[in-house]
Amino acid sequence: MKKFLFTTAICLTACAVLSGCGKKGPASGTDGSADTNVSETMAPDIADSVSEKEAKQIAFEDAGVDEADVSDLTIEKDMETFGEVYDIEFYANGAEYDYEIKANSGEINSVDRDAERITGKTPQGAAPAANQNAQDNDTGISSDEAKVIALDQAGIAESDTQGLHVKQDYDDGVRTYDVEFYAGGVEYSYEISADDGTVLESDIDRD
Repeated sequence: MKKFLFTTAICLTACAVLSGCGKKGPASGTDGSADTNVSETMAPDIADSVSEKEAKQIAFEDAGVDEADVSDLTIEKDMETFGEVYDIEFYANGAEYDYEIKANSGEINSVDRDAERITGKTPQGAAPAANQNAQDNDTGISSDEAKVIALDQAGIAESDTQGLHVKQDYDDGVRTYDVEFYAGGVEYSYEISADDGTVLESDIDRD
């Protein structure tokens, strides 16, 4: 009987030890601290975003102007369908510039350049005289030359454009050429002085 009780006690003790070994406590690291196995939430990657200062510099470099030569600078952050943009406007070297720059990448989404015009050749709203028109045609540039100026300004070959057209117009009595075309999914529009080929206004729209 004693032998039976002794054997039973040994079996019960062994079961208790095995049961205790089957229970796992918190895992410990090499430093003895408990491993909670909680994954860390990664912060969003904002390395591609640009600051207001960087966006301003992108606009200045594209316009080819120094900040010292800039006046009436305004910078506003706005929201478009594709994300946030910087609206940057300023005057430099006799022209007004208006840039829209993507805040997440610094890509120029659109740019508008409007040069100051010298008016007074013909009263506003009045049609130019025939002899004046002939004189302008003799001394100014042709529509083909205006087209070449616009393409050079955009840095695009004519063979890479679609919908290219040139139209002669009068703006405040100044004879101009309006040159418009598409290339690479971008719309380009230029207003060029017919007298000397000066780019009076340019608009690049990547929407």
